[in-house]
Amino acid sequence: MEKRNIRAKGKSTEGNKNTGRKSEDSRQKKAVIVGCAAAIAAGMVLLTILSAAMSAGKVPIWAVKGIGLILGCLLACIGAFFCARHAKQNGFFLGMLCAGILFAAGMLGSLAIGETPGFWALVKLFSMLLCGCLCGSIGVNLKQRKKGF
Repeated sequence: MEKRNIRAKGKSTEGNKNTGRKSEDSRQKKAVIVGCAAAIAAGMVLLTILSAAMSAGKVPIWAVKGIGLILGCLLACIGAFFCARHAKQNGFFLGMLCAGILFAAGMLGSLAIGETPGFWALVKLFSMLLCGCLCGSIGVNLKQRKKGF
């Protein structure tokens, strides 16, 4: 009879380990969704401002690729930071994942309008991944303020 109790205890422990891992995975998935959504929302605002400035003639055409690189890196930083703050762990890898997703979304958008990827896309990919990794690490390690005094 004791052997049955030991086996039953072992099975329940394994089940709890799997449940904890699933909740951690779902929390990280939710964090990636939150981070990418925040970056997309910020990107929509920044791209609207950029398009208004371009239509007013304030931004030269030759500067658009450089501005796009800076904007991509900024969005990767925003997405990675919010993702890492939400997940509270694995900021480096989750930041890289968010940056990769944002780059893929931007690449699909540029392919949809007929632009061919070149060396500049590779530069943008590595820049966004680097910014995502750095800002994800910063987001995890940033201390939260205590509420109140």
